[in-house]
Amino acid sequence: MADERVIVTGAAGYLGHRVCDRLQQAGYGVVAVDLFPRGQQTLRQLLGPDALLVQADVRDLAAITALAREHRPVAWVQLAAKVGEKVCDEDPALAEQVNRESALQAAQTAREHGCKTFILSSTCSVYGIARDKAVAETDPANPISVYGRTKLAAEQLVLEQANGSMKSVVFRLSTLFGLSERMRFDLTVNQFAAEAHYENRLEVYSGASKRPYLNVDEAGRAFVWTIQNNLDSGVYNLGHSRLNYSKDEIVLLVRKHWPTVTVENLGAGKDRRDYVVNFDKMARRGFVVGQDVDEGLGIIRDFLVGRAQPIDFRSKLYEAT
Repeated sequence: MADERVIVTGAAGYLGHRVCDRLQQAGYGVVAVDLFPRGQQTLRQLLGPDALLVQADVRDLAAITALAREHRPVAWVQLAAKVGEKVCDEDPALAEQVNRESALQAAQTAREHGCKTFILSSTCSVYGIARDKAVAETDPANPISVYGRTKLAAEQLVLEQANGSMKSVVFRLSTLFGLSERMRFDLTVNQFAAEAHYENRLEVYSGASKRPYLNVDEAGRAFVWTIQNNLDSGVYNLGHSRLNYSKDEIVLLVRKHWPTVTVENLGAGKDRRDYVVNFDKMARRGFVVGQDVDEGLGIIRDFLVGRAQPIDFRSKLYEAT
């Protein structure tokens, strides 16, 4: 199957490492595309010396066209994005270019070169504020940020590229947690774990606000499963209904693993997102999520305990780029 190539953009990111690893384990030939602002070392170590790592900007039409022409991928995974409220708010124009325009460009290029499945990584942040019920894919989106708006716009453009020969799949991802070769500690569960471990103290904003969570490796598994099972075009919430948690509920789980941690509740924060999500559609297709946040926290704790040197987890090295 290694002759079946899959192009992965944003391959050097937190999720990208897990997607590439899962694809390679499944026997696909991975074409890992990224700007590699932090170098290629971790991805090269993960995928091996013969891995196809390509430094390219997803906004560069000539570059991605050349990749598609050379590799004729059976699938294209578009992870490349400006991720999160903070990063997108810092440069909305760049977020528009990377999140919306490059996604459309990639989907068109993939279709023109015989790709069978195009998968866009989107976000449950498109729901914004939704607490009256668990929102499903058919419910109206309500993005309240540049991040959510650019991702929602990209979804529609990508879906419009589907035809008889190429499926267009959009995953609205839950907030990710867990271990990756390219760690992030600006995500709620990972951040709380690091704060509890190194500082024995949590500062919690908007503790009652809810959102769903998903282990990053299980997200990676979902992308491979989609290619293998020829999932129909459409939007799919990716996660599990039992993993809708408030921050206060996450704190209770953190205390199981770091019993002496102190907590300071700081009231409402700048991030107003607050939503509960329904994941029945993907479950009906046969994809089942396993790991809970409690188990994930235990794995992160063991990882932190086992390190010879502490992690400077507040460094920008561990944030989205």
